[in-house]
This record gives sequence, structure tokens and C-alpha cells, in this order.
Amino acid sequence: KQWYQRRVVITAGTEILGDKGLNLLVNNAAITSPEIFTKVVDTTPEELNHLYNIDVSCTHLVTTSFFPLLKVSASTNSSLPMCAARGLVCNFSSITASIELAPPFGSVMVYSYALAKCALNMMTKMSAHEFKQDGILCVAVHPGWVKSDMGAAAGEDFGTGDVTIDEAAQHMIEIMQGSTEEHTGMYMQKDLKKLPF
Repeated sequence: KQWYQRRVVITAGTEILGDKGLNLLVNNAAITSPEIFTKVVDTTPEELNHLYNIDVSCTHLVTTSFFPLLKVSASTNSSLPMCAARGLVCNFSSITASIELAPPFGSVMVYSYALAKCALNMMTKMSAHEFKQDGILCVAVHPGWVKSDMGAAAGEDFGTGDVTIDEAAQHMIEIMQGSTEEHTGMYMQKDLKKLPF
């Protein structure tokens, strides 16, 4: 089934983009649920699998499906240094993914979400290593605690976010425009500031 989905994506993408390929892929997949605040010992495998499927497996499927089109762009624009105009995969991560900064938000646990985003960071790092030979960048970005439906899912006692959607979008655009070969495989927040894995 996945191989069929990939063929559909590649065919549709090729029809739309022609022989130019795709220079920028933004993976903004994320999901959360009230269960993310469940203690480690009370978190179910179903909860873990649910978040992993969206944040990791689906991101992997999208990236690998569009990879042939990213390669076309990177090859067509090989006179350019590694940059978004040539080929960039931008994975939306989270500050909760940082092992060094864990537990995120002090005593508040977001166990299942943090595990899924941590796996996404590893995907980014390993993809960056493999994609570099084709001239394609891959970065993981933390957009901030965005004032969105998901950002406010915990309720007012936890807070509702500190960055507007427009501000987060602007930060992400700046990261994408500023990413170069030295940034590939990195985990960053606004102003291209490196975050610890």
C-alpha cells in the first residue's frame, strides 16, 4: 500500500512540477492528545504508537515519497551551494524532543509527544547524513510554543503558548532561508540557534 501511495505522490508531483523537481519539503505533521500528560507508568502502547505513527512514520513516508523530486531539484540546481533553493527538508520538531533539556516544562510531562519528536530528530540527523551526497539539506526546527489549538490543548492552567502562528511562521521562513550546509542535521529554533539533542 505504501509503495502505491508513493507512486501516486511522485506522479502527481511530477505533473505539477514538471522537470524542475521540488526544492523545499516542510513536514509539519504533529498530533497530540490529553494522554500526553499521563505519567510514564500509565502511558499505553496505543498512545505511543498513535503519536509515533503521525510524527515519525508518516513523516518518513512523505519524505521518502518526495525524495526523487528533491533529487531532481538538487541536481538541476547543482551550481548552487546547499540551500533551500536547491533542496531542503524541514521537519517540525519541538523543544520537548531534547534529551539534554528533559524533562520539558519542569515537572510537567509530555512523555509520548516527547518520545515521538525525539525520534523525528534522529530521523532528521540520519537523513541529513544520507541526503548530503545528493546536495539536499535536512533540518529539525522548534517553532516555539505556538498559540494554536494544539498548543493550547493543555488548558489555561498550563498556558496557551507564547508565539503567535504568524510569528512562528516568520521564524520558520527565516530558518529555511538561512540554512546552509553547516546547518544540515541540526536541531534549531528561531535565529538559527542550535538546540541540544
